[in-house]
Amino acid sequence: MPAIFGFINEKDIVLVTTMSILKSFLWYYSILFFMGILTTITEWNRIHSTGWKKIWYSFTFPFFMFTYIPIAIVALFKKVEWKPIAHTVAKSIDDVLDNVKN
Repeated sequence: MPAIFGFINEKDIVLVTTMSILKSFLWYYSILFFMGILTTITEWNRIHSTGWKKIWYSFTFPFFMFTYIPIAIVALFKKVEWKPIAHTVAKSIDDVLDNVKN
């Protein structure tokens, strides 16, 4: 293969670029995982779920956050029209508390 810039070939550029992207993804995942696990630990008793689900959700939280990337890009270019939402269901605080206990 011909050398680019006199010292690095195309195969090496592809390898370095791919490794850089993978390392960046791993770094972002690690940061988001740490934030999720820290929140899970500090709010353990307030999260209404089983222990295993709390741990599993800590691992999947970064993937959930990655979904915001395409959403944010689309939001930059899409025209948004806000529409009011009619709320027709009325519940008392006792109804809500009964649902939480069950």
